[in-house]
Amino acid sequence: MLDARKIALALSGLMLATILMTLPAKSEGPTFYGGVFIGANMVDNELAVAPFSIDGLGAKGKIAGIHGGVDFAVPNTQLFVGPFARYTFSDAEFAVNPGLFSAKYKDSYSVGGRAGVKVGDAKPYIALSHTWLDLDWSTIVPIPAAPDLKGWTLGLGIDVPIKTSGIVLGIEGSYTMFKEAAVAGTPITLQADSLEIMARLSFAFGGSALGIK
Repeated sequence: MLDARKIALALSGLMLATILMTLPAKSEGPTFYGGVFIGANMVDNELAVAPFSIDGLGAKGKIAGIHGGVDFAVPNTQLFVGPFARYTFSDAEFAVNPGLFSAKYKDSYSVGGRAGVKVGDAKPYIALSHTWLDLDWSTIVPIPAAPDLKGWTLGLGIDVPIKTSGIVLGIEGSYTMFKEAAVAGTPITLQADSLEIMARLSFAFGGSALGIK
């Protein structure tokens, strides 16, 4: 399995190095953007009650949310980098019958950065973010409140601006590797990986990193 922390450090270092190397040069103004998205997600779960575990518990559902960020053009290149934030609502859930265990994935919050390159009018990019996920679960016996899931999200996407309108259409796929979460005072743990795909509608202004003059 990929080490999410090593990926995060490598990509963050690359983005920081790119910014530092171009600071002395004159750059274009930033491009601000924000919008909405809809899509679907699939979650692979491993539930453990020591010393036993059940792997391959699948959950899938619909997602929707809002996003926003700012892109900075790298001077004298077609590259852009910048931070972003995203809120996602999901209705994915799974259950171990008959009534032994159930979990529902709810709101999640992501904060990170992305880097991309302008190719004609299209703007493909790679994104890396830290994600927090609210989790609801229940078991056949009462347990304390479920812990939140935390992990790293790696995404690939492309934005295509509609010239002169400020509207940007896009699509993005992402994979989140959550850390194992445990219920305090119990032998119950849950580890999850999530795959998401979404269609994005954004509105951008300022700069030209997204093709808005």
